[in-house]
Amino acid sequence: MLSTRSDVSHQVLSMKILCKLSEKEPGFIPEIMAYLENIDSNEFTSGFNTTKNKIIKHLKNKSLKM
Repeated sequence: MLSTRSDVSHQVLSMKILCKLSEKEPGFIPEIMAYLENIDSNEFTSGFNTTKNKIIKHLKNKSLKM
């Protein structure tokens, strides 16, 4: 997911798969959030960063409901 040589579509799809995985395994939410929050936004496209921020927001809302 973090390879800058990969297409943005592959990077975004990877994040969405991790988000779906967290629905089945809520224990992964803190790890996924920590991973996404520690990514340097300057190295990636705006599409990647927008998706990353939306998924972080989604996961935070989900973890608050637990």
